[in-house]
Amino acid sequence: MSEPDETMVEIGKGIELGQAGERAGARQVFADLWATIGPGGDPFHRCVLAHSMADVTDNPEDELVWTCERSKPPTSLPTNGHPGT
Repeated sequence: MSEPDETMVEIGKGIELGQAGERAGARQVFADLWATIGPGGDPFHRCVLAHSMADVTDNPEDELVWTCERSKPPTSLPTNGHPGT
């Protein structure tokens, strides 16, 4: 059995906070993760994180930035074997 993906575990924690109405807490979890992952990080993690952040963002313009810009990896980055990236 493989080890859990710690980044996905943390993203899951942020999602749970958002679903519980703790949008600010979720944004903080996601912002901290983004600081670690960054624009050159794993494309799968970037995509999931960016869409999750967009879901808890209050400003529609910021939501579009997360959804349309930060979720898309540069085409030159490897996919690290994650499906759909």
